[in-house]
Parts: sequence; C-alpha cells; structure tokens
Amino acid sequence: MSVGFGFSAGDFIAALALVKNVIDALNDTVGSTAEYRGLMDELTTHQSALLALRDFCANGQRNAQFVALLQAAARIQLTINDFWRKISKYQLCLADGGSGSRIEDGWRKLSWALCQKDEVARFRAQLCSHTGSINILLMTIHM
Repeated sequence: MSVGFGFSAGDFIAALALVKNVIDALNDTVGSTAEYRGLMDELTTHQSALLALRDFCANGQRNAQFVALLQAAARIQLTINDFWRKISKYQLCLADGGSGSRIEDGWRKLSWALCQKDEVARFRAQLCSHTGSINILLMTIHM
C-alpha cells in the first residue's frame, strides 16, 4: 500500500499551467497589455462607426427604419459605456508605459488575465449582436 503525498502529477501540471498564465499575463507583448490594447482598438473602431452612423442619420429623416437604427446605436453606446466603467480601473496600468508602479501594474495585469476574460468575451458577444442588428437595418434602408 502506497502513501499519498497530496500532490499528484496533475497538480504539478496545473501549477505549471498557472505559472505560464502568470508569465503571459505579465508579458507586455502577448499578455494582458496586448489584449487590452486590442480591445481599445476595437472600441475606437466602434466609436468611429457610431459617430458616422449619427452623422448619417442627422439628415432629418425620421422613418421607422432610421429610428430603429438610432435605437440600435444607442444600445451599442450603452454597452460600451457599461463595459468602460467596469474596466476603467485597468486603463492606467495596462496602457503604454503603465502607471509607474511595477507592483500595481503587475497586479492589474494578473487581475485582467484571471478575472476579465469572461467579461471581455461577454462584451464582444454583445457588440457583435448589436452590430449585426445595425447591419440588418442598414440593408433594409438601402433596399
């Protein structure tokens, strides 16, 4: 009969995976900072599209399709605003150059990598859904 030590090969592999995740999260080129920058680029693109959509709708037409388009744009803006409130605490630490505190930056990077993955995925899914609605509305307007 063998006596267990409480630490199996699976535990060792899980610990190695966690160490790799921490290293990746702290790495500015592939970790949390790079993911954050990509997300900020996406947000900037959506913001530009919303501004263009607003200008497009500013021509005074108020038929049902244009009203629906404005409502869809407002839903995207609300989604972006809600998400921005949730992630604003990461802005300084994950931006280029960081906050100046390596400890705080490292903590935020780890927190982002471990806690925000699901939130980012949910946000992207919501944006995709809203964007699809806008695309459908635009197609009906151009018919």
